[in-house]
Amino acid sequence: MGKNPITISLVQAPVVAKDIAANLTIHLNYIAASSTLGADVVVFPELSLTGYELSDAQSLTFRQDPSDFSVLSNAAREHNITIIAGCPLAKYNSHPTIGAVICFPTGK
Repeated sequence: MGKNPITISLVQAPVVAKDIAANLTIHLNYIAASSTLGADVVVFPELSLTGYELSDAQSLTFRQDPSDFSVLSNAAREHNITIIAGCPLAKYNSHPTIGAVICFPTGK
């Protein structure tokens, strides 16, 4: 039984505190570079989309809704790569949690 190897790109990119738009651009650049280098999966650290701003996590929280991640989902589809990016996620009736979103090449 043969198994295909998986190439994983681990990104430790500089991020801009509290600037989701700038961080998305940074992520997209690293996703494109990872894809060019043949990666199947690209992984970013916790809170990479917002910066490690725990005191502002509530205002930077992402809903657990696919539309919040459409830019990353489109990049996953475009580059045929799985993307894992860190962000604060909303919990019902509670403080946000440190989480990660996974976007697959299918766009899901």
